[in-house]
Amino acid sequence: RSYKPGKLEPLGESFVAPQMEPTPVIPFVRRDIAIGQQLLGVILRRHLEKFSCFVEMSTELRLFEQSNEGVTAVLGRNSILV
Repeated sequence: RSYKPGKLEPLGESFVAPQMEPTPVIPFVRRDIAIGQQLLGVILRRHLEKFSCFVEMSTELRLFEQSNEGVTAVLGRNSILV
């Protein structure tokens, strides 16, 4: 929500997510909640741990190649290939 300069009177509203009406597929539409990136990262990492997958922080994907045998990934950490 934005306000008129120097006043408490609302000027307008904008939404992060598109406006949607409830449907049988998505029966509950919540516009009043948002999850910050830090909390979302924790939730995603905990979910991945259930599948024995772990996120390596400060690691970047430098290159990946796909072949008939599989996928080869090259990772980097602090400008050093790992």
